[in-house]
Amino acid sequence: MAVIDASIVIAALSPDEQDQTALTKLAPYFGGGGYVPGLWPIEVANVLLTKRRRAILSAADGDAVWHAIASIPVETCHFGLDRVAADIRPLAARHELTSYDACYLQLALDRSAPLATVDRKLAAAARAEGLIVL
Repeated sequence: MAVIDASIVIAALSPDEQDQTALTKLAPYFGGGGYVPGLWPIEVANVLLTKRRRAILSAADGDAVWHAIASIPVETCHFGLDRVAADIRPLAARHELTSYDACYLQLALDRSAPLATVDRKLAAAARAEGLIVL
């Protein structure tokens, strides 16, 4: 199992992007699933809503992408205030990431799992932490 960042599912499944590399990297997890932080569905929903507002996706396309993403079996992991203070914030500061991206990175560290992302900055941080990036 891998930690699946929102960026890779959007890149792979959104009709305006249709990134074949992202789809190839993500495909093994359609059946086997992966790990995601609790913010993942909110982040995915926000990206789709933003694409809809900008007329990049129709409502029907946005719904289709949402359902495709929702069908990926994932284990959702949550971070409490203590973990955010002790681990997420320092990790974000060390790698100049958003706190959101640091959640993906921390989850990959916690699970000793590869990180599936198309976010270059997040991928660089993961590599710096000794993780495999898909």
